[in-house]
This record gives sequence, structure tokens and C-alpha cells, in this order.
Amino acid sequence: MRAALVPVAALALALSAAAAAADGDLLAVKARLLPPAQAPFAKDPDGLQARYDAARDLEEAVRGVRRVSRRCGALRAALLRFARAQILTAEDADYPVPRTKPRALPPVPARCTAAARGPAPAAVEAPALALPAAARVARREGATDVALAARLGAIGRAYRGWAGFWIHDLATGRTAGWNSDARFAAGSAVKLGALVEAVRRPPLAYDAVQIARWSSNLAANRVVERLGLAAVNDALRRLGMWSSTYPGFYRAGTSAAVDAPRPPPPTHARLTTAHDLGRALYRIQAAALGDRTALAQLRLTRAQAKTTLALLLAWIDVGDNRGLIRPALPAARIAQKNAWISDLRTTAAVVYGRSGPTIVVVEVSRPGITTREARAVAADAVRAIGLDRNTR
Repeated sequence: MRAALVPVAALALALSAAAAAADGDLLAVKARLLPPAQAPFAKDPDGLQARYDAARDLEEAVRGVRRVSRRCGALRAALLRFARAQILTAEDADYPVPRTKPRALPPVPARCTAAARGPAPAAVEAPALALPAAARVARREGATDVALAARLGAIGRAYRGWAGFWIHDLATGRTAGWNSDARFAAGSAVKLGALVEAVRRPPLAYDAVQIARWSSNLAANRVVERLGLAAVNDALRRLGMWSSTYPGFYRAGTSAAVDAPRPPPPTHARLTTAHDLGRALYRIQAAALGDRTALAQLRLTRAQAKTTLALLLAWIDVGDNRGLIRPALPAARIAQKNAWISDLRTTAAVVYGRSGPTIVVVEVSRPGITTREARAVAADAVRAIGLDRNTR
């Protein structure tokens, strides 16, 4: 019996030693990263980004210290609560989304203590991908539907500004477009590049979720800061977004201010096309279904590709993040990425209808554009395609 207890005792000692070592790691993280996260932050874009980055650094480092002693468990939980509160404070200033907001920053114990102050927030996880059988298809671009292209052209020419369309029926390969290779302002649409790069790296998982769910400027900037612009622009090329550009950081705190009375910028450095966005969504859908060419192009595992598509399906229905197509198809399941700035509204979507998925990209632009008029253009396009009949 005593011989049997020796391995058990040795294991207990080993676990205790590991916990003690982890306690030291946790205290080192606290000493290094808590002070920057507690600094006074300005309420301007730079201050919002600094608050978000410091809190995300603290959160990831604390989550990396897993097996601490019971006495240090409360400190670990408190650090995570504090980091989460700072992240939400920055996010609420960038783009308010429905959630429970903390009233004040929670306290952090000065040292390890057995006193508990509530559970630590759970890590944000990507949703699982579940598609019906009819949606599990991704045929490459095939023949052009000339009649549909003509109908889209009539809609575009009738609009008082500029419009671009790209349609790709993934069940048949049929395509149609109008002005689909014209370069429009991209806004947040090119965050698809940052999303793909973030999905490939576990420490950026939370940022990937926020880019997809509500087009977070803060999260997109963090990805660029960590990986560099070259990596994100390379991701655009791998997505097939050959005419698109990602020149630099987004301005934190401006996501919800698109209708403020101000003149639009005379030029845009951040550009994309309807066809670029259509190619990107095709490759994501195909990769999620296991297409080897698409997986190699995106440099994703199938699990990562499925996560990317699942995130694009989990967008938050709030404000302009609702996009241009949802109002015309209120019952449809849609994976989408939207963009909205003072002179542009864009939606790039995969619409999952009864007969299969269809990629629909609508770009609408003019100085002083309103969301209502852009959605009216998209509704005309939806009717021209016949999606309103296919998703009832």
C-alpha cells in the first residue's frame, strides 16, 4: 500500500511545484502589464487604441498562466475582470454594441489572496459552423448570366451616384456583374484580410471575433500592429482581392459616426472592388468545405476556414452593421462583411437560399449618401437576382 502511495505523493508534489511556479509567472505578468493597463487614457482615437491594446496584452498574458495555486486563483480572476472591463470601455467608444457594461473598473488585489471576488470572464470563443446540406457547395466562377448583368446595369445607371455589383451563384457557378471591377472606397470591407490573419493565430482569436461580429477598428488595428501591414496585404492577395488596398490603421472611435455632417474625403487610399470581395467570399466558403486549392491559397486549415465562415455568419444586427441586404431578406441566413463611411455603403454577403448559396456584393457611393437609399439599391438588386423568392 505504501509503495502505491509514493507515486501519488510525488504527483501531488509536482503539481504543487508547478502551481507555485505559475504563481510566480502570474505575479510577473501583473507587475509588467497591469500598470500600463491602469494608466490614464485620453478619450481620443489614440487613447482608445492604447486602452484596448494594453488591456488585451494583459488579458492574453494572464490567460496564458493557467495552473496557479488556490490562493492566486482570485488574483488571476480579478486581473481578467479588470482587463475585460477596460476592453469593453474602449469598444463602447468605438462602436456601441448590445452587452452588459461594467459600471466601474473592478478592483485588483495587491497580492495573492484566498478571498474570491466573483468568477473570471470566460474567453470569447468562435461559434461552430453548421450549414444545411443545400449550403455545402462552392462552384467556381462559370458562365456569365448576360440577362442578369443587364438588369444590374439598369439599376446602377438609374442611381444618382455610383454603384457596383457582383453576383456568384455557388450552386451553379453562374456569375453576373456591373461595374464590378471599378475601385470603390473600401472602408471596413478590407478587414477581411485582417480577419483571415487573426484566425490563423490563437492569441488574436478575440480580435478576429470582434472584426467579424461588429467590424471593430480596435481589433483590426491590433492585428496590423502585431503582424504588420505586409501580412494583412498579403492576406488580401490570397483572398483574391488583387485590386484592394489596406494602407494603414483605422481611426478608433469613428465606427458609429458615419452620418455626422461633414464633407467626404476627396480621395480614398483604402480601395476595393465588388469582384474582389466576391472572390474573397468564394475562397472562404470553398475552404470551409474542404477545397484544397482554396485552403492552400488562404494558408488556413479547414478548421480555421470553418471558423472564419462561422464568424462571418455571427455578425451583430445593430445600426449600419445590419448591412444592405438583410432588410430585403429578413428571414435569410447571411454571412457578411459590411462597410460604411460618409460617402459609401457596401455589403459583401453569402446568402443561403433554398436552392443553395449566392454571393451578393453591392457597393453604393455618393457624397451625402444615406443608408436608406443604399438599401433601396440593394433591394432592387435582390429582386433582380430573384433571391427574394428563393429565401422565403
